[in-house]
Formats: sequence, structure tokens, C-alpha cells
Amino acid sequence: MTDNSLYTLETAKDLMVTNVLTGLADDTVSATMQRLAKKSLDDIHAIYVVDEANHLLGLVMTTRLLISKPKQLLKELMVINPLTVKASAKRDSLVAEIIHKDAPILTVVDDDNCLLGVISDDQVINILHAEHMEDYLRSSGFNEVHHGLSDLIQMNWLRLVRARLPWLLFGLMVGLIGSLITSSFEVSFRQHITLAFFLPVMTYMSDAIGTQTEAIFIRAVTLFKIKLTQYIVREALIGMTIGVFLGVIAGFAGYVISGSTSIGLVVMISMFLSMTTATVLACLTPIVLTMIHKDEAVGSGPFTTALQDLLSITIYLITASILLN
Repeated sequence: MTDNSLYTLETAKDLMVTNVLTGLADDTVSATMQRLAKKSLDDIHAIYVVDEANHLLGLVMTTRLLISKPKQLLKELMVINPLTVKASAKRDSLVAEIIHKDAPILTVVDDDNCLLGVISDDQVINILHAEHMEDYLRSSGFNEVHHGLSDLIQMNWLRLVRARLPWLLFGLMVGLIGSLITSSFEVSFRQHITLAFFLPVMTYMSDAIGTQTEAIFIRAVTLFKIKLTQYIVREALIGMTIGVFLGVIAGFAGYVISGSTSIGLVVMISMFLSMTTATVLACLTPIVLTMIHKDEAVGSGPFTTALQDLLSITIYLITASILLN
């Protein structure tokens, strides 16, 4: 199975291999070793102990089998209740199981706990890689993510345009709205041209802290059980603290560059408000996307970046309008 094929395989049943060695609880190590030597298997990391009806009882790692006495029985060596997943389990939930349980292999069973197959350690690595690439491409604003990277590189250029254009169009529309908002403060800019000097730093810092927050939040929601309200409040406090620290520095720089205490104050307060709201927005956007059945990884790409830019520009100009007039 190629890495690229993983992008179209969504469940444990699609990803598992079935040619594995099974044994009964009363089989000896010697007999099992003989069978192991004669068979060509897709996975040799473990021997899966089943009953006559193929119900999974446990497993014996091959490394333990090799150091055991020939007459020992598998039931004496097996790990009872090994980590299992249902055949219908989605690929992203498999990733969560792998990380939570630190699992080298995943055993696939049906609703009656009958052994169906195994997802080997090689497949586990491939799954993690495929999930990482999907999230990376989504966060970069690609629509077509169910392809390997090599497929995307070789894809027809028109198809690549279709894959990349939608979120860029969204960003353009939000950017034009930002331009419209900026134009409505023309009088303020004419009176205080130095205000324009600090727009880039406002948008950049808002994007930067938002990206940091999203990188942690999306994975925290996906892989761990967290209290959303408590987590968002904590992120807001982090944003406020960083906003105060960087706001003071930026405000002082604003005063030095512009020669105006008022401009320095505008920069300081705007930096504080922008960074605080950016952290909250970075948490809320993935939640909203999930509620409307969109992949939350999109929230770390052009979508949230555009919203953060618009919000930081609006905060900056409103603050300037209030303080300078």
C-alpha cells in the first residue's frame, strides 16, 4: 500500500491487514514457533490468541515468544484485553488511540470481539503522516487534501488552481472589506499620517499569536478531553499577558517613531486588545467550523488569518479615532 493510497482509506477496515498469525490459548510456544517459521505474514509483531469462534482473547508479542520455554502455553504469556478498535473506526480516531495509548499496533475487531485484522506499526506511522499532511494542506487553504504530496505536485495545473483558489478568494474579500474600513478613517490618516506606519505590525502580531493558539488548540480538542470554557479563558489570560508586555514595547516604539505620546498610547492599547481578541478568535473559529460540519484544521489557515487581520485593523482604527479625536 502506497502512502498516497492512505488518503482515500478512511476506516480501520480499509487500513488493516488480515494475514496474521493466530493461535489457541493452549498452543505451546514450540508449535507456534514452527507455524511462524513456515508462514509468510503481513505482520509478525505479535501472535493473536483466539478461541474456536475466533474471539480475541489476547496477544503475545513475538519478542516474548522468542525468549519463552518451548512447552509454555500461549495463555500463560498473552496480554489480556489488548488495545482494540472497531472496523468502522475513522482514521482520525485511530490517531487519537495511537497517541493516547502509545500503541505500536492496533487490533481490529467486530462488534462481537472477533478478530478481523491488524494495523501494523508501519501502517501506524503512515496514518500519522497522512493525517499530518491532510491537516497541513487544509491549514494552507487547499480544498483537495485527499491526495499524497506527490499527487499534488504532479496534478493538472487547472485542478490545482481550483484547489487553491476558494480560500484565497475569501481572503481577498475580507481584505477588501478591511480596505473599505480603512478608507472610512481617511480623515484620521490625513491628520496623523504616522498611524499608517503601525498597521503592518498590528496585523502581523495578531496573526502570529493566533497561529500559536490554533496550533495547540486544534490538537488539544482533537486528541484530549478538555473543558472548552476553561481552556478559552486561560488562552484569553495568556493573550492579555502577552498583549500587555508587547503593547508596552510597541507603544514606546510608537512614541519614538512618531514623536507623539497619543500615537504611542494608541499603538499600546490596540496591541493589547488585538492580541487578546486574536487568542479568543483562534479558539472559537475551529469550534464554529466543527458545529457547521467543516474540518477544524481549516481554521488555522487563510480563514482565521483573514478574520484576525480584519479584527486587528478595526480595533486599531477605532482606538485611534477615539483617542486622537
